[in-house]
Amino acid sequence: MPEAALKSFAKALELDPSYDSAYYNIGLVHKDNEQFEEAAKAFEQSLELDSDYSETYRKLAKIYQELKQYDKVTQIFEKLSEIDPDNEDAKEAKNEFDERQNSWSCKWLSQC
Repeated sequence: MPEAALKSFAKALELDPSYDSAYYNIGLVHKDNEQFEEAAKAFEQSLELDSDYSETYRKLAKIYQELKQYDKVTQIFEKLSEIDPDNEDAKEAKNEFDERQNSWSCKWLSQC
């Protein structure tokens, strides 16, 4: 099933290379199949075409968490707060991420 979806989105991109939703959906397919590197690339391509869609940033942040690329997660939350400062879901996700990071840092540094 995922292969058929990926083929459909690839066909859509052949017809319209600027179709950012196709890249977003490709990212979702890869995310659901735990192909995180491929998902990140697709979400990044989607953002190149439409950098104001906050849901793409949220998905990409989750992918980078899976990949343990925490510096990129922080950058995404900063960008998201710029483009959608009133997004309560994004604020909550950032707070959860910060809490996890602080907990991990404390455990790793044995300072808590």
